[in-house]
Amino acid sequence: MTNETNYREKGRAVFLAALMVLSVFAMSAAFAGGAAAAGDQSKVNDGEQVINDDGRIFQGQTGVIDNTSTGATVDVSGDIVELEDEDGNWLRDLDVKEYDNGDQYIAIDTSELETGTYNVTEVADSGKFTFDVRTHGVEADFADETVNNIVGTDSSVTSFDISSERSGIHTNVSADGLDADDLMKIFADGNTTDDGLSAAELQDDHSILFVDEDNDEIVLEGRQSFEANFSTIEAGTYNFTASVSDTTAEDTAEIEVIDDEITAQFAESTFVEQRSNIAEVTVELDNTDKAYVQIGDEVEANYEINLSVTDVDEDGEVTLYVDTTNVHKLASGDTSINNEEVTAAGDDTVSLQSVTTGDLNNPLAAGDYELSIALDAQFNDERDTAYLTLNPREALAEDAVATHTAPDSVSDLEDFEDTTVTETDQIANDDELLVTVDTESLHAYFDGETDLDSLEDVYLEIEEQDSSLNADPLVWTTNSTDVGATADEDIGAHVSIVDANQSEGQVILKVDYDSFGDSLEEGQSYDVRFNVDATNDFATDDEEGETATTAFDLEKPYVEWDDSAAEAPATAESELTGETNIAPGSEIDTRARSTGNFVMPATVEVDGDRHFAAQFDFSEYSAGTEFELSATGPHGTSDSVDSVLVEGEPSDDGGVSVSADAPSSVKVDADASLDVTVTNDGDEEATTNFTVEINGEEVDSDELTLAAGDSVDKSYDFDTSEAGDISWSVSTDDDDASGTLTVEEEGENGDEKNGDENGDEKNGDENGDENGDEEKNGDENGDENGDESDDTPGFGAAVAAVALLAAAMLALRRQN
Repeated sequence: MTNETNYREKGRAVFLAALMVLSVFAMSAAFAGGAAAAGDQSKVNDGEQVINDDGRIFQGQTGVIDNTSTGATVDVSGDIVELEDEDGNWLRDLDVKEYDNGDQYIAIDTSELETGTYNVTEVADSGKFTFDVRTHGVEADFADETVNNIVGTDSSVTSFDISSERSGIHTNVSADGLDADDLMKIFADGNTTDDGLSAAELQDDHSILFVDEDNDEIVLEGRQSFEANFSTIEAGTYNFTASVSDTTAEDTAEIEVIDDEITAQFAESTFVEQRSNIAEVTVELDNTDKAYVQIGDEVEANYEINLSVTDVDEDGEVTLYVDTTNVHKLASGDTSINNEEVTAAGDDTVSLQSVTTGDLNNPLAAGDYELSIALDAQFNDERDTAYLTLNPREALAEDAVATHTAPDSVSDLEDFEDTTVTETDQIANDDELLVTVDTESLHAYFDGETDLDSLEDVYLEIEEQDSSLNADPLVWTTNSTDVGATADEDIGAHVSIVDANQSEGQVILKVDYDSFGDSLEEGQSYDVRFNVDATNDFATDDEEGETATTAFDLEKPYVEWDDSAAEAPATAESELTGETNIAPGSEIDTRARSTGNFVMPATVEVDGDRHFAAQFDFSEYSAGTEFELSATGPHGTSDSVDSVLVEGEPSDDGGVSVSADAPSSVKVDADASLDVTVTNDGDEEATTNFTVEINGEEVDSDELTLAAGDSVDKSYDFDTSEAGDISWSVSTDDDDASGTLTVEEEGENGDEKNGDENGDEKNGDENGDENGDEEKNGDENGDENGDESDDTPGFGAAVAAVALLAAAMLALRRQN
């Protein structure tokens, strides 16, 4: 928002206002130069504001001090009147003016005054009048950054919003590249005075107070939203300026007008869904965020509704969810939907325009329903067609129901996905009891619901298999309409809907059986039935209804060590096992305790077969050590046995082996390394401690975890800078390897000698006299290495030259 001073002929407004004050008859003369102007200029800010002592005025207004000013002590009878700043500094003399009735007044132009406090003083008697000059803000914004200019489409219409902390404002509006006629077309719904729209209609119906063709401006009244229609405006980017008529408050707003073709179409040619589900219909929009969708046809289907859809999130599409169990209830004359019949995905919106036929007695029948999309509510600008096909509902399979257990509380889908859920017919008392229903239909019933008791003709029953003598079996049901017999109990509020996933064809229910009035009993078996009552509108059998059945046993929870736990091998990974009936994924706290020797806790998890296994490191303790082995699980379960350590047997899984490779001897400063491979020879993942020592120093220590059959390679460099023996060792929990590397001085190997006597060859000056077949280095080599060199057996001249060069380089190296 900007508040910079703008001198766009604002004196014009003051001048016109003065004329109106002087004479209402002068108004026609004032407008004589702009006869094409439309509207009532008298309603435009006149720019004058009577101010009181200690009062305020907005920058740009003309302050008036007269006999109506409260607290005025300034005599305006003709003496010199001065304007001062708050420090008393003179700014200018003020003229005393006179109304037609003879009353005098002072007019103060504030357009060039900074914000602050000012004094008006009368020189003769030191009268003083104080007022403040302030600014106020104005904000101008378009609701959309882009509009289309296609006539008759909603995409060409947006709103121009003017807001300010000051009420009662009038705003001059102009735009670069647009004249007054263009502005009238935009803000008067495309109508101009040439189209027969009177000044009064402009003023009263469209909040346009005045049209100034000389300055290509219009004046809008109030701080509000004004409808702006760009259907007749050429494509381009336009900057609109909104300037409060009597002050310096001003702001700009930008909008882009495009003439690209609008696309409104269906994402598919046919959308298929089962009756009793939520049908999805997706429309794709380009260069517009609004369209109109018709479902059905009055003639062909005896059903037709019209919807307005808006792409609020501007992703180019709107997905509609049509509830096939409720959409038929929309009645002719309805003007709204209640978030049940039709909804839109995400932030997008849908509203009901009309219902041509509806209010049917039964849900929509199976068949094809024509779809149409248009850019106008009358469907004159139709853009695409498609079909919504509703197929007959498929009946429940008899085995569509299954029971599951879980170790943790499951309240919603996130809980369900985060915990371990196991399908089973054995439920340990106090574990979760979940019921799943595999069904490709009925999902509209569950949409938005949290408890099964909200449904009457789709319900769950639990019935005991064995009843007492001469008694009917107890039945718990979520169908409250069936409750009444002494054997039935309403449990609707205790069966919650965890999730209903139409795309995956499954409903997940949680049964809070602990809250039943007559709780289920341990050691009893129960049937579970999911029913679609014969009275249901979508029942495939209107006489018997549909039922899917399963059963489960409610057991007393327990944990128990196996008989093998009576003895434990005295090894590093001594594993002791037990079994339980509590839910897989549950945690069990185990402990091995021997007084004066050890206390070893271990928390383990129940596996899918309802076994648990605890590992302890008994490798430091002797066979014959007695200890107590305990296990504590959820729901008050526990078990303990006395056990004893026995001699450990070699592992039959091969353990983790190690192999090492290093040279036995090298020369001083030669490269040498210890290469190690660690391998898991077993059939299961294994973890081992790994250690490497060189010359008594630990150079590596780590805990390695290897999958079955996997190996890891490592390498370590030896320090061979000094002669001597270097010992090394490598170990895992199951294997080890060791050796020694000998580092030798130069010449210690075989008949070679370092120094002056190296075999039959001699270093130094004596190397010349006897070297090979009586060849001599130095000066004595001359006669035999002269002209006769070409005849030397086995050598040519070039070869001899190379040999001499090599000998010279060898001598030079030894000297260095």
